[in-house]
Amino acid sequence: MNIIICEGKYDAIFFDELSKEHTPLYTMYDADFKKLQACMGRSLDYFRVAYPLIIYGDGGKPKIYKVLEKAVGMSLGKSKDNIYINLILDDDGISTMI
Repeated sequence: MNIIICEGKYDAIFFDELSKEHTPLYTMYDADFKKLQACMGRSLDYFRVAYPLIIYGDGGKPKIYKVLEKAVGMSLGKSKDNIYINLILDDDGISTMI
């Protein structure tokens, strides 16, 4: 199972469009973390079979690392299969150090 955590709605829409033809997906474009928690808390095995890819779009950068931390914690030991959690960030508004 793959989970993509994006920092915003449009990032989630982008990955949703890329993946539509290849795999069934469950996309939360701009959702409160409680929605992702509800999906993972119900039965991660069910979601793994029905939706091998979950795309979650968060409200922005300030809390995205907390979302990642909680998602990893919630998924540990919930399924016999491997769970891959990817965090997608862009660099808009961040100064680059060279």
